[in-house]
Amino acid sequence: MIAALPENEGARLAALRAYHILDTPSEARFDEITHLAAYLCGTEFAAVSFTDTDRQWSKSITGTDLKETPRELSFCAHTILSKDLIIVPDARLDPRFADNPFVTGEPGIRFYAAAPLITSDGLALGALCVFAMTPGNLNEDQTTALQTLAYQVTELLELRRRVAEQERLVGERDLAEGALRQEREHFRSFAESLGSGILMTDLEDTVLYVNPRMSLITGYTTEEMMGCRALDLLLSPEDQETMRANNHERSEGEPGSYEIDIICKDGSRRWIEVNVVPYRDKTGQVVGTLATNTDISARKALESERDLALKDAQERADRDPLTGLLNHRTFYKRFEEEANRAQRDGSILAVVMMDVDNFKFFNDTYGHATGDDVLRHVAARFQALCRQYDCVARFGGDEFALLLPNVGATPAVDIEARLRAGLENITHLLPGGQAAVPITISVGAALLPHNAADRSDVVRRADERLRRVKTGGAIEAEADQVRASMTGRVEGFSMLDALVTAVDNKDRYTRKHSEDVMWHSLMIAEELGLDEKTRHTVAVSALLHDVGKIGIPDSVLRKPGKLTEAEFETVRQHPMMGSIMVGAIAGLEDTLDAVRHHHERWDGAGYPFGLRGEETPQIARLMAVADAFSAMTTDRPYRKGMDRSKALGILRDGRGTQWDPECVDAFLRRTAAVRPPANDGAILS
Repeated sequence: MIAALPENEGARLAALRAYHILDTPSEARFDEITHLAAYLCGTEFAAVSFTDTDRQWSKSITGTDLKETPRELSFCAHTILSKDLIIVPDARLDPRFADNPFVTGEPGIRFYAAAPLITSDGLALGALCVFAMTPGNLNEDQTTALQTLAYQVTELLELRRRVAEQERLVGERDLAEGALRQEREHFRSFAESLGSGILMTDLEDTVLYVNPRMSLITGYTTEEMMGCRALDLLLSPEDQETMRANNHERSEGEPGSYEIDIICKDGSRRWIEVNVVPYRDKTGQVVGTLATNTDISARKALESERDLALKDAQERADRDPLTGLLNHRTFYKRFEEEANRAQRDGSILAVVMMDVDNFKFFNDTYGHATGDDVLRHVAARFQALCRQYDCVARFGGDEFALLLPNVGATPAVDIEARLRAGLENITHLLPGGQAAVPITISVGAALLPHNAADRSDVVRRADERLRRVKTGGAIEAEADQVRASMTGRVEGFSMLDALVTAVDNKDRYTRKHSEDVMWHSLMIAEELGLDEKTRHTVAVSALLHDVGKIGIPDSVLRKPGKLTEAEFETVRQHPMMGSIMVGAIAGLEDTLDAVRHHHERWDGAGYPFGLRGEETPQIARLMAVADAFSAMTTDRPYRKGMDRSKALGILRDGRGTQWDPECVDAFLRRTAAVRPPANDGAILS
């Protein structure tokens, strides 16, 4: 399908030509962006393309040498019709592209995603796109990254336009000044009519002649300047010494040209370009100097503005536009600098990876504007904690990174503890003055060279440490062992486990909760003396017990407040849905009782069947205790987890009504002697 022309096509094409970007050579800054876009989005192809009258032309493209295509075949021509990023998971299924020769034939494009390049006037010039030969999609972080990189492209375009305009102005001024210098050479004797100031001095720097233009430049009258020493009158003491040395050269018969900053009569300062030639008496002896002085203050101001613009553009390219922190690319640049310094000095560099727990909750529940406010809030806290020479960066999405140089003998676990202490009690007041929501930060640190002699590995080690901290290292390790065992023995287990992960992607709680339930259930099973085969069934059942939540709508699953009766009825269906899914997999029959009945109560008030007492299978009764304890003590995005001792008290009070007394007593005995494992920093050893 050929894309329609935008309603503002004429203005759009005029703007495109004003940027003078078409048919220009490759530039490293654009190439860096396309390479980064391909890397972040996981595609082999990326391009910065512009839609011309009858063609699509690529300023930068990675993965292919195809720089130009007809507009009627252009994907970009569709992108410029939208103000927002477009994603095409499979071009063969999209009516806009299904008949495109680049889809049906070579190179066989299937996946395409692009962000339009929109000027400040709202005109779409082209697109930053990524594409691949297989169907695909982008996650939220990749979508954000592509939009951010597109913004950087438009900033580069604007910078090129401004710099080109400034260079044109400077060039015009240079041409004018060149013509003026030539005129001075030809008409030196007509000093009174020249546009430059004329200053004639003897070898002692005494002013012998000054023209009216020089008076206008300096503010001194010709009478005030005559007989004075020019350098003492117009220059600072530092510049006087420099110019006296230059004038000594003039006495040897050599001309010269300088740019100097003079002090005018009213105290203001002006830049002038000075062209000096010696003049001789009738015998050929050098007796003084003749200087033409051109006011170049405007040009200097323009050059200064250009330098500031370039510096500002560089600063913005190094910063995350949302938080003002250093961005991912600049973090790695600083990391190399600090790693080199640590290697030279023999000092220790700490690399810390951090992320906001359950951040997806804020975006999904309260919108991206609130999520952005949270990120800015967290970024400000990070900056307050850092020393002046520390480096704090937004790594991407809700991830942040710190570089802490010269941490001495402080262990990584102590650095983590100090940061966690400094990041406690962060809350965010919701829009409309609702209650403040707690914000928690997970932290993982690694030291160079203590934890990773190879600098390329230390960031990975810190990230691995963060992952372990977030999920609970020992519990996760045992859960992974169970998963590995079942994957090899039961065909279809991996599919169910993937569904649990899918639930977790919607509600960042389910996977860790399932692993906690496994750990607590095994504690009860061991205390009750159940055999190894039964304990293994308990572990597998715990990992799968919430798989039925895949059928609960997101709005219900993540709702922070009290559920309506209709919503709660939807939640009540998940044990039955889970048992149907698990029952379809041969080899998992022993887990059905736990998956189906883990929400039954001892007093018969549970669901889905209202079983009473020992009518509920033992494996489901013990899992009900573990499930309740994990639910009470685990942090959720909208509330902190309950204090452990309080949760144990609730279990104690509910024995014989909500929970099996024997299972509650077993759990209380075991928790009195055994604490859940903590991450001990072994990854940093």
